[in-house]
Amino acid sequence: MTYAKAAKQVDVRVLKRRLWDILTKQPAAEVRQGDPVDFQVVIQQLRTGDGASLHDLSVHLCFICLLHLANEHGLTVTGVEDMNRLLVGV
Repeated sequence: MTYAKAAKQVDVRVLKRRLWDILTKQPAAEVRQGDPVDFQVVIQQLRTGDGASLHDLSVHLCFICLLHLANEHGLTVTGVEDMNRLLVGV
């Protein structure tokens, strides 16, 4: 197993802004207004979106930022019965 040899820095403000944009500006084909968004979809959009090197982001850092956004904006984060996904209600 290989480990990172240098610490990576992530601008949390930018990450939270990108997360918020993804959550609030979902294309109509993927989700209707008010429907919960799958956290896996959010992660995929973060990694494929434009911007500074987001391919190095970890899921746990994105989740922590999501929890901050949930606290600030009153979002709901719920799990499904088999505990393999998270749904974010905006």
